[in-house]
Amino acid sequence: MLEPVIKRSGEIHSWELKKQSGYVKVFPDNKSDVNVLNFAPLQQTASLERALHFVSSLPTDITDAAPVTVNIGDESADYILDNPAIMNVLLQRKFLRLGIDSGCAEFRANSQMVRLRRLSQLCPLWIDGFGEGSTNLTLLDRIPFEYIKIAPSFFYKHLNTHSLRHIVSHASLACHGAIICGIKNEEHLQACWAAGAIAGQGDYWLKHHYGDNH
Repeated sequence: MLEPVIKRSGEIHSWELKKQSGYVKVFPDNKSDVNVLNFAPLQQTASLERALHFVSSLPTDITDAAPVTVNIGDESADYILDNPAIMNVLLQRKFLRLGIDSGCAEFRANSQMVRLRRLSQLCPLWIDGFGEGSTNLTLLDRIPFEYIKIAPSFFYKHLNTHSLRHIVSHASLACHGAIICGIKNEEHLQACWAAGAIAGQGDYWLKHHYGDNH
């Protein structure tokens, strides 16, 4: 399933490939009742290769309009760097982004981040689950991440606090900005925009566009 990341304007900022069965729905010109696109179930995205194959097969009206992120951990990162064919896919598909899991071993303070630097030469990197694992703001000074995605757990804990606003503000200066994940209701939505996030992601939009039956 592709889950949309939504700007304050209501436009799609990007898509995230979720590891579950599902479908893709596109809303050109913010018209949610048109252009429904159905794809084969992902079956939990059994492998990175299958995920990249799926993303590479998406129609251009999705990929030309917004980037698509595929989240990876340490094992997948090693697999990519040991596989020239996959590296070529990342180099050729300009819309692809890699979301680096918050548990990445190279997020530790003493890491030289060799693996992440190599990955960043293939495509832009995002930090997924910021606020969990070993993530911290100093990472943005050590390597050029494009965006950070703030974890739902961190967002709920620091809702409407200076800590949340500080992280979002720092991200807007150190990279392209912060995306807040876990938006479920109107309160979350307003807190997301009040913090200065460039976009949000969560069930709020899935319910709004897809209805409660999906």
